Amino acid sequence: MPSIATAVGGVPTAVVDRETGFLLDLDADGADYADTVERAWASEQEYASLAVRARNHFNSRLDWDIGAATVESLCLSEIGE
Repeated sequence: MPSIATAVGGVPTAVVDRETGFLLDLDADGADYADTVERAWASEQEYASLAVRARNHFNSRLDWDIGAATVESLCLSEIGE
């Protein structure tokens, strides 16, 4: 499922604007979020494509196994193995 989130801190590394979801400014209000949801659902085909990209992004970067392997690799590279 695509995400709608505020573009602060590390959130843009997890949600890629208009690729895996939507990022809104910190000062966005409820109407801004509602408008974003309405635009996202306006085209079933575009929404489905966004959902597939969000899942692929998760599978390739955000999955627990991928995260653990990344941490392991970073740790091993730091200790010289």
